[in-house]
Amino acid sequence: MDYTAAPLEKLIEEFGKFQGVGRKGATRMAYQVLSMSDKDAAALADAIRGAHTRLHRCRICQNYTDADLCPVCASAKRDTSMICVVEKPRDVQAFERTREYNGLYHVLHGLLDPLAGVGAEQLTVKELLARLKDDTVKEVIMAADALIVILGAVVFRSVESAMYAVIVIFVNSRLLDYILYGTGSGKLLLAVTEHAQEISDAITSKMGRGITILPVKGGYTGKEKSMVVCAVKKNEVPQLTKIIRQVDTETFIIITEAGEILGEGFIAPGVN
Repeated sequence: MDYTAAPLEKLIEEFGKFQGVGRKGATRMAYQVLSMSDKDAAALADAIRGAHTRLHRCRICQNYTDADLCPVCASAKRDTSMICVVEKPRDVQAFERTREYNGLYHVLHGLLDPLAGVGAEQLTVKELLARLKDDTVKEVIMAADALIVILGAVVFRSVESAMYAVIVIFVNSRLLDYILYGTGSGKLLLAVTEHAQEISDAITSKMGRGITILPVKGGYTGKEKSMVVCAVKKNEVPQLTKIIRQVDTETFIIITEAGEILGEGFIAPGVN
């Protein structure tokens, strides 16, 4: 026999549809709603209804907004030469809370997952490609693990700058001896530039981080350049990109996850 009233059971069932919320959590949320005053409960219902009816995707970055453009894309104070590509809309809020990043964003609304039937067509990759054709974009920050693979597979045939995604995959494989998956996570920066030594000197003097410089060649243009490889902590990314742009505004930058970094300034080798 079911001792839960039907309206309460329905409320628990709906809360249970939220990702990561089990029966116990859904029940707790349902009882919290029941403890609200009629006014607060009505306000909650109106907020949910309003979010669904008024919010839509920004025409440029695909983040949620109630206008044609989100506040970031509409602002004349943002640096339009930088695009930070994120997985979810809430990732934008996380970046904005740091108050360090002043560029634009692009929200993919998910990651590539062939087993779940999620391909490039289900993400906002097409919209991102259209933005990358704009010559004003000089820097792309990849803020999610699988973005390199997604863009490398999709962009390879149409956008020259994204050719360097192939180089990224190669460099990552060569650095497996130094960057292992674990708890000491950080960010791995890969910057293709004609001013590698100047950038290296600036990063070393201002941040004290070690630099590796690798010779690379553009797959489309055949032009010889250098790739600066640098591992940093996540909170150092804004400072790092700022230093690079002060030296060379034309540098093509990709920043991806590093599961664990062993070495000075991170985790001492042999320490678990």
